[in-house]
Amino acid sequence: MASVVAASRVKTSEQVSFDDDDLKPEPVSVEQLGNLGALIDEAVKAQATVTELETKLKEANLALTNLTDVRIPTLMGELKLATFTTTDGVVVKVKEDIRANPGGAKDPDRFAKVCQWLTENGHGGIIKHEVAMMFGTGEKESCDRVLEALDPIAKELGKEVADTMNIHTQTFASFCREQLEQGAELPDYFNIFRQTVAKIALPAASKK
Repeated sequence: MASVVAASRVKTSEQVSFDDDDLKPEPVSVEQLGNLGALIDEAVKAQATVTELETKLKEANLALTNLTDVRIPTLMGELKLATFTTTDGVVVKVKEDIRANPGGAKDPDRFAKVCQWLTENGHGGIIKHEVAMMFGTGEKESCDRVLEALDPIAKELGKEVADTMNIHTQTFASFCREQLEQGAELPDYFNIFRQTVAKIALPAASKK
């Protein structure tokens, strides 16, 4: 009975339109359609499971962040504890974490200031340039020529070369952390945020 119900969800070969006679499928049985319908049902359920798990993972990450970035550091601060070890051997340490945002495409004016400051102060190495050109599938020869000598060939072909600057957020945060540890003063537009977070280390037996 289940196969008949599943089959009703799939169009029969007579219901599908084909312009090319060579593409017309062979006649199929009710059992084959039932198997297809069952597979579709299974895929729909699997997709729903993935969506549910992704939602739960997102919620779990938010709950974990609230514990490690807010609740645990706050309570340990009130208790004036920098380190705490539970009876189960879980070690919790609170430390200051430096977070910074260079701006990027969402804030190009501030990003330009950040790049200018880094360049003028000898730290331009953390700025990455991404140069890209678009070619169609039939333009391999042109693409090879550009790879050999990008700029002059690009102009000859009338192609636009995109030169994008980028600073990886984690690299930028690490740079800011090192500079602050050395006593350097950084501009306000670096958007540096200091936050005390809890780092949790599980005992060796729990990691296995």
